[in-house]
Amino acid sequence: MDITNLNERFKNSSAQEILKYFLKEYGDKAALSSSFGAEDQVITDMLLRLEKKQIYLHLIQRGFIHKHIVLWMLLT
Repeated sequence: MDITNLNERFKNSSAQEILKYFLKEYGDKAALSSSFGAEDQVITDMLLRLEKKQIYLHLIQRGFIHKHIVLWMLLT
């Protein structure tokens, strides 16, 4: 994957178009790294609206996790 070519290819694309490309290109290997911040939740929501199957989430530990996030992780 050449980042220069990807930047050129997607320079006028929406976030949804970019996510669709990576979901199609990587299929079940696609994953999202998230610290569960607000911006990460926007991307998570977009992914779940585009792809109705399981999406792998990788938690980025930033030194703290709120109790409600731990509960959500245990319940899903």
